[in-house]
Amino acid sequence: MRGWLWSHFVMDAGMFSQALTSGGLAAMIGDRRALRGAFLTSRELLPVLAARGVDIGRHRGATTPARFPGMSAASAAWATRLLPIARASLAAHTDPHAAEPRAVLEDMLATARALGIATPRLERSVEGLSPASAAR
Repeated sequence: MRGWLWSHFVMDAGMFSQALTSGGLAAMIGDRRALRGAFLTSRELLPVLAARGVDIGRHRGATTPARFPGMSAASAAWATRLLPIARASLAAHTDPHAAEPRAVLEDMLATARALGIATPRLERSVEGLSPASAAR
């Protein structure tokens, strides 16, 4: 169960990271490039999972977008454009500076740093979080 939760946490971190650049998850609906960026950030975080003792092979389903970002982005863009439930999932998240996304990103970055794992994509997105944006 812990591995499954960590896998989803990594995928959320990728999505929230890209949401900062895109202006929110809602702005990523149907956007293959933005979704690919999210999945690339999640892929960079897979070593964090491994360092935490997660057997990535046991969580192939949860990590598929991170392992295959191009194909996954094309599928997710199509799904979020055409399937109401997929679109609604992203549409509900409009503020990338809200408390939950900030906490996920900051915790993921702190964990990666503590484990000595380089995460340049995540670093770049979290740099954009300023103290002023925390007041939103």
